[in-house]
Amino acid sequence: METQTADRRGSDGRLSTGLALFSFGLGAAQLVAPGTLGRVIGVGAHAAAQRTLRLVGAREVLSGIGLLARPRHALPIWARVLGDAVDLALLGLALRSRRRRRSRRVYAAIAAVAGIAIVDAYVGARRARRGRPVRSVALTVDRGPSEVQRRFDELVHGLPGVYRVTYRVAPRGRGTEVRVDTNEPVEYDLDRELRQIKQLIELGEVVHAQPYEGR
Repeated sequence: METQTADRRGSDGRLSTGLALFSFGLGAAQLVAPGTLGRVIGVGAHAAAQRTLRLVGAREVLSGIGLLARPRHALPIWARVLGDAVDLALLGLALRSRRRRRSRRVYAAIAAVAGIAIVDAYVGARRARRGRPVRSVALTVDRGPSEVQRRFDELVHGLPGVYRVTYRVAPRGRGTEVRVDTNEPVEYDLDRELRQIKQLIELGEVVHAQPYEGR
């Protein structure tokens, strides 16, 4: 038996949801009203521009689906970064055939897409970094996997930097092996904290060693 807790990446998860909703909204606008959007951003409302905007809109919708389907993976974010690069290239081509008044709108669109690309790249880099454990600590708890997972999920939740906990039945069924991964350097004694959690599960309390007093 091996199970894992949910990754503790709440802020990234909320940001992914926000990016997904943004993708859905932008994609819907591009699919439903490409002519209007084309005029707003300065690329025009001719047939070729509308076809391109519809294709970009379909890509945005698929990007939003990917972000919601795999909220903790970096791949959907980097797919967005690639899409941002394509959008910037298309807007750059549009500049070559626009009059000055429309060029201002295209420049504004380029600035907006560049800002979104920076956010996407930041989230992608952060997610890729958090996917690699900085440190792993393992210990064996003398209890069954179900009880250990339930209690550990409650107690480890308050430890900063912990993003994954893996549970496995110990050899010969003697308790449960627990592995805790951190994704950033921690400023507390992780080994001591985990030993205390182990004591809470096995003994119901934390046992503190008494200092020896010689006679």
